[in-house]
Amino acid sequence: MHDEAWPPRFTKLELQFEAGNALAFCDPRRLGRLRLRADPQNEEPWRSLAPDPLIDPIEKGRWLEVLAAKGCNIKALLLDQAALVSGVGNWVADEVLFHAGVHPEAICRSLSDAQVDRLRAALTHVLNVAVSCGAKDEEFPRDWLFHYRWGKVPGTVPGERGGAITFLTVGGRTSAVVLSRQRKGDAPLKADAAEAGEYAAVKPKKQRGAKKEAAPAVEEPATGEGSGAARALEDELVAHWQGPGGGGGSSSKRKSRAVDVRAEEDAAGAVTGASGRRKKASKKAQ
Repeated sequence: MHDEAWPPRFTKLELQFEAGNALAFCDPRRLGRLRLRADPQNEEPWRSLAPDPLIDPIEKGRWLEVLAAKGCNIKALLLDQAALVSGVGNWVADEVLFHAGVHPEAICRSLSDAQVDRLRAALTHVLNVAVSCGAKDEEFPRDWLFHYRWGKVPGTVPGERGGAITFLTVGGRTSAVVLSRQRKGDAPLKADAAEAGEYAAVKPKKQRGAKKEAAPAVEEPATGEGSGAARALEDELVAHWQGPGGGGGSSSKRKSRAVDVRAEEDAAGAVTGASGRRKKASKKAQ
């Protein structure tokens, strides 16, 4: 039964049955979609959905296979209805991660075997309890994150497993996290990734022999207006000629071009200075 007048607010579709019951589709945010299909299980979008974790439980081997191939965070994976499981929304994902003690930003491939076991158990537990409680908020256990996550209001989950709630944005969605109990990946990381504090794949090492050739030294003119600007321009041009692979001409050619640029800059500065002096002299004569 619904606790509001019938039909409820934001009803977009109402279905009435022969037995006298009625079903209303309410969508206050207008994010839902309704589709009519002749054979829904064999048509899109149903056909592309991942298995329902309660109806078709996912074997651990499949979990490990999918997680090992993913470089995204675990919450994004749980919300992806085609990747591993379907039917998991934002608050359910947060609740599962809270019970499993896994941080929502943990990279999938960095999770340890023990963390995967806890995730699988937490997913089954949370969904079973949620289905049994239905839409009755008061029937959810009091030590669940569920009761304290709404409205981004700072709060604390009670009990031994509880703690202060922090709100993060993960994958574009608000995530409620208890940092005192939720950790990122426990799987061993390579040294350079661990030192950087990153739970991500290590960047490939540069190939030997790909080291950049040092820019050639160019003799600076002793005097001349505009020499500072020419020096800066020279550095930029030498880097451009040299290129990412160290090519772009011999060092003698680069030196000659740089010196030419400096000479042009010095000449331009001298002309500008002479022109300014002539204008001043003309004004005084008048």
